[in-house]
Amino acid sequence: MDVMEAVKQLGVSIQADERYKKFMELSDIAQNNPEVAKATEELQATAEKFEAEMAKEDKDEQLLTDIQAEYAAKYRNLFNMGPMKEMMDAREELDNMMNDIMQIIYLTMEGEDPLTAEPSPETLAKMQNNFMSM
Repeated sequence: MDVMEAVKQLGVSIQADERYKKFMELSDIAQNNPEVAKATEELQATAEKFEAEMAKEDKDEQLLTDIQAEYAAKYRNLFNMGPMKEMMDAREELDNMMNDIMQIIYLTMEGEDPLTAEPSPETLAKMQNNFMSM
């Protein structure tokens, strides 16, 4: 098996993982929830209102501040809704899994044995620092 075949098999394994399945299920639930759809539309409308005001030559700074506060409140409302909160919690679990995978790949590229490489907060920080300096 070459590297690309192994990566494709990794993709199959990721999609078979319960964390991935849970996120996808909860994502579908959130996207099909009428309350979430309405809150998302309201958030988008507020963002468009902000962009329209920013495009003006004579921007109303107080209006921009008010729109930003309105956006923040609508954002909090959206992401505190049950379906969105559950989806984001599942997304965090999936992101943690992906961070662990990336750390093992990183450690392997650093010469460590991939069968014994273990993710750690230190490895994640080192990996992020190296990527940021590129």
